[in-house]
Amino acid sequence: MSADGRTTARPNARGAVVLDADTFDARFAFDILSASPAVTYVYDLARQTSTFQNRHLGDVIGHPRLDEPGPLGEWVYLMHPEDRERFPEHRERLKSIRAGEVLSWEYRLRAPDDSWRWYLSRDALLAADGEGKPHLIVGNATDITEQKSAERQKEILLDEMRHRSRNFAAVVAAIAQQTRPKKPEDGVAAYDAFVARLTTLFRASEILLTNDDRTAEIRSILNAAVSVVASNISRISFAGPAVILNEQAAGALSLIVHELTTNSTKYGALSAPHGSIDVQWSVTRDAAGQLVALHWRESGGPAVTKPAATGFGTQLISAVMPGGRVSFDYAATGLRFGIDFKLTGPGA
Repeated sequence: MSADGRTTARPNARGAVVLDADTFDARFAFDILSASPAVTYVYDLARQTSTFQNRHLGDVIGHPRLDEPGPLGEWVYLMHPEDRERFPEHRERLKSIRAGEVLSWEYRLRAPDDSWRWYLSRDALLAADGEGKPHLIVGNATDITEQKSAERQKEILLDEMRHRSRNFAAVVAAIAQQTRPKKPEDGVAAYDAFVARLTTLFRASEILLTNDDRTAEIRSILNAAVSVVASNISRISFAGPAVILNEQAAGALSLIVHELTTNSTKYGALSAPHGSIDVQWSVTRDAAGQLVALHWRESGGPAVTKPAATGFGTQLISAVMPGGRVSFDYAATGLRFGIDFKLTGPGA
């Protein structure tokens, strides 16, 4: 005990701090309970009411002190109706609680701004009646709103990751299937093409992941796509208004532009010293969202002729954008390509 007669704390043999029971000071205990950020209470199972509570819920949450009628007072008044209906279930569990056991349940309490704060109550047996049945329950209630928010965000991210993994696996499988060479000696070229296409997707994903809403500006997607293949992107010009692409459109457009750039590097304008590419796009809006029209025009390269067979790159370009309309014009002066696609959802 201290010089002023108050209770003192001392370390025990294990190093934990305990109170000296012989000199316990009720005032000291009251100060502890009053300062505690948790609501500590004693619940009488037989009377179905709280017989002790260190603080008013209103004080903890920020309400003025409430003196509402009812066996649970403030608890009933502030508790979410759905959780209030669940309380009898928890009370039934408490009727069979054993010594040393801790039962918990989560519920929402109304804050002054009418939002709902999540709380966690942990209950233990304090005393039993003459027949050995649980009588008094001691427990505490703590605010876990931030924890619940973090858990919800984690679940959202996990769901998104699962969704992305399924979609990405399907895209990779399709690319791998189509890139598989018809002749064994073409294996190295097929491998290089496969890696380049995956790299394009990864770069588009990196841009999308910089925003919480998983969107990307069209110019950044175009730049990322051509940079995987073209060594001198200054020969490719871009012109058009700001357009925010959703995740699906960004991934599809990146693959399309990657294929166009690859073909141009091998056979088109970028295969010649002075060839160039002009990329322009425009946007119109209607009730369903935005319609994006993009045009790719090559010039200064070798004379162009329509290929005798449709390669995988052309097949990919024609199929990768759901609902998109594509056109190819194999003009002698250079390839002309166009695509129109609807942009709905985030960014539209």
